[in-house]
Amino acid sequence: MHRVCHLGLLVLMVTLWACSSCESGKEQAETVAGTETEAGTETASDTSAEALAEAETATETVTDPDGSTGIEAAVEATPVDPQCAALEEGSNKLTVNGEERTLLLRLPENARLGGPWPVVFQWHGLGDTAKNFEFLMKPYVNNQMFPFILVTPEALPVEFPTGLDWDLLKIPDGGKELPFFDTILACLKARWEIDDDRIYSMGFSAGAVMTDLLAATRGDELAAVFTWSGGYLDDPENDTGTVGVMADWPPYTTTNRYAQVIAFGGEKDVWTVVHFNSFAAADVPWLNGMGHDLVVCDHGLGHTVPQALQGAQVLEFFFYHPRTAQDSPWASSGLPGSFPQYCTFSPSTER
Repeated sequence: MHRVCHLGLLVLMVTLWACSSCESGKEQAETVAGTETEAGTETASDTSAEALAEAETATETVTDPDGSTGIEAAVEATPVDPQCAALEEGSNKLTVNGEERTLLLRLPENARLGGPWPVVFQWHGLGDTAKNFEFLMKPYVNNQMFPFILVTPEALPVEFPTGLDWDLLKIPDGGKELPFFDTILACLKARWEIDDDRIYSMGFSAGAVMTDLLAATRGDELAAVFTWSGGYLDDPENDTGTVGVMADWPPYTTTNRYAQVIAFGGEKDVWTVVHFNSFAAADVPWLNGMGHDLVVCDHGLGHTVPQALQGAQVLEFFFYHPRTAQDSPWASSGLPGSFPQYCTFSPSTER
């Protein structure tokens, strides 16, 4: 497919924040035992995602004679659930259906006074932690052109056959994670001004399946999603193998034609008996047929997040795909030069 560099965007923006890497010279893989994944960092020196700029946003606050601001007064005048009111930068606890859950929260500067803010949820893989995984998007929270609130939830964990760290296999009643997502989002909206057209989700492996679960059941609230080694367990073609047979998802109810990046590592992308290349092969035509534009990236490196397809590309993809963009702008322009050559655009077959 013809690929372009989006020169108009480059004129408006300067260099992206440096992106940390999910690899430190080796694959980041999940294990059956659920051991924590180690990850190093790497500085990206170039990327066509120069698309979105590095800089800090300056915000001027108008102060009333009593020292308060009108915005602060309005926020404080609205009653807020105490546990929502307690949310702050860093590690937080929320009680959901009587169970304490943990999430990491990163806020852009002046979050209380500014907005509306996009929100990015990122879900870690089996055996990983929120602290380890949050670095994928944490460096970009204060991006000048696209500052956002970053949420990195922590798994319980839940064991097979009910879940894979996340409660994501047998959930005809919604399970644990959908109420967790709903509670977080409701709290964010109670505390800060949120852009309803820019709520996103991303994840790796079990976290990617978690994102696909959200897309299938909460997709009308999502603008776009980005997954590495995931799979829709409500796709009839995925009703095979150990995980597929065990899965019990609610019916696919989403009507919003959100866009998605589906990345996987070729035939080597395997966890125990799960072949993520097979999930991708089934999900691409299934999602295209329901009106979703896709970017499909077979990086061929197995079960990992490749260095060439990380935070910079996630940020650019989300920036160009608000919920109001029912058709991807890349359908006509081609993928930006920041995306590696192994990525192709797969347009919706249902308009």
